[in-house]
Amino acid sequence: MNFLKVSHFDALHLQSFALNKRVLTPAYDDGFNSARSKAVSGNSLPNPRTVCLKVSPPPSKPLLENSISQIYAIFGQLLIHDMSGTSASTDSSGTELDCPCGSTDSNCLPITWPSNDALLNQTCQKFARSSASFPDTNCSLAYREQLNLLSSYIDGSSIYGIDESRANELRTFSDGLLKTSSPVTEKGQTVTDGTYLPLSNDTCSSSDTDYKCFLAGEYRTSENLALVSMHTLFNREHNRIAAILKTQNPTWTDENLYQESRRINIAILQHIVYNEWLTMVVGNSSLAPSQNAEYYNGYDSIINPALSNEFSTAAFRFGHSLIRDKFSRYDSAESQLKPLNFTETVFKSDYAYDVKGQGIHSILKGIIKDNCWKFGTFGLELQNYLFAKIENNTYSATDLLATNIQRGRDHGLQPYTKYVKHCHGIDVKSYDDLKDLLSSTARTILQSVYENVDDIDLYAGGLLEKKISNTTLAAKTFSCLIMEQFADLKNGDRFYYENGPTVNQGAFTLDQLSEIKKITMACLVCNNYGLTTIPKNVFFNPSDTNPNFDCSTLESQVDLSKWTGIF
Repeated sequence: MNFLKVSHFDALHLQSFALNKRVLTPAYDDGFNSARSKAVSGNSLPNPRTVCLKVSPPPSKPLLENSISQIYAIFGQLLIHDMSGTSASTDSSGTELDCPCGSTDSNCLPITWPSNDALLNQTCQKFARSSASFPDTNCSLAYREQLNLLSSYIDGSSIYGIDESRANELRTFSDGLLKTSSPVTEKGQTVTDGTYLPLSNDTCSSSDTDYKCFLAGEYRTSENLALVSMHTLFNREHNRIAAILKTQNPTWTDENLYQESRRINIAILQHIVYNEWLTMVVGNSSLAPSQNAEYYNGYDSIINPALSNEFSTAAFRFGHSLIRDKFSRYDSAESQLKPLNFTETVFKSDYAYDVKGQGIHSILKGIIKDNCWKFGTFGLELQNYLFAKIENNTYSATDLLATNIQRGRDHGLQPYTKYVKHCHGIDVKSYDDLKDLLSSTARTILQSVYENVDDIDLYAGGLLEKKISNTTLAAKTFSCLIMEQFADLKNGDRFYYENGPTVNQGAFTLDQLSEIKKITMACLVCNNYGLTTIPKNVFFNPSDTNPNFDCSTLESQVDLSKWTGIF
């Protein structure tokens, strides 16, 4: 139990399947349930696909960030999958709604595609509302809320599972190890050194192969192969730690080895998030861990650590715009292979078994070398071809940007201007009031699609804002909402890795904490992927200020001897 003192909201947010919180009260059309669909004038809000094509018109060439690598965005995907998951509405049998074009179900909001759309063979996009929950047993006194299927905490649930059943499914129950699979093709060829994730019973492959999906702590593990490479990283790190602890502590039981390896691995995840990853969103972060061997002890039982709707439905989805259309790949000799379209890796495992490219190792190398896509712009793969398929001679695909805009309306998020007031104290009356946040071009784009400045969707406005600096990714309003959330996650988590024994009786010793604070993402990759060189900060491309270094000279190794004899 994360809370020692359980208040009403503690009970609601203690476990998975709990309500998201809100920064601002919702803006449902009817005040409690109907998706936000009306402009200030009473007319309909602009079509999400139309907004998408105005905010981020399909680029004629790749638009890339100057120095930030693609692995940054993929790690962010692993992170949000550790904290957030939302289910779609279901029918009376419990099956997720299909929501085809023309559906009149109140929980369906299909997105009509304009008649002059570039993809003329698609007329609409299916869209089911998120499943509803009400924070009060008397639903007439409350407004529609959405459940988080996960715990909100950065607790390694994407690695280990959210409950005991999933955790047990992933364990070997021998020497504290997690299950793995062998990287072997259907023809019996070994793809690479090292292990892969265990396999599920579901098929993730093209029609002429039968490769299975990969299995980890949560249900979206095989969403793309770059994400699989991140899951594999933490699976391997757990087993690497467990093997060392076993050698140092031969009398430890399987349970001792598993739980302590898990605890260290989660602490490493938290440290990388707050020490390296978060600072690149917002610049120098006040939430960064102390570089000294000292406890934080900032836990506050009054803080509600649940994810805000604004964070999970809009602000943190800034990372969607960082995903490239193509993933580069490199073989063992560092020669470049044929790149993969992003959609070729979505719930498809085939290229994980490409012998020439060493499977996911080639993709991991690519996301380290590649720049990520430019913040605020979407590539064609995520705008026009995501989840593309042909059924009954009808083409269908998902526009992720349009989906995010529609999801914000589904969840009743207030207009962008209300969050500008919340974050920056600016009382917006006209587009000119946004000149400090939005360029003249951005204001013109929004004015061309929204009737009134108070109609702007949070996601659309946030994407077009000026970035804080050239070395940060998100802009000011998204950064504000992200920082508020990560402060709550840090200060509302009794098990946050820097907390001492006055807060968490199972805290790390100061010597152990000092070792964990040595770790970097580059160190983690070196230890588990057999690379020879890597940028000192793997989230940035190599440069004079971020040189490549030899993995064999790593100084940031965790000395696990500090865990000898603790049981």
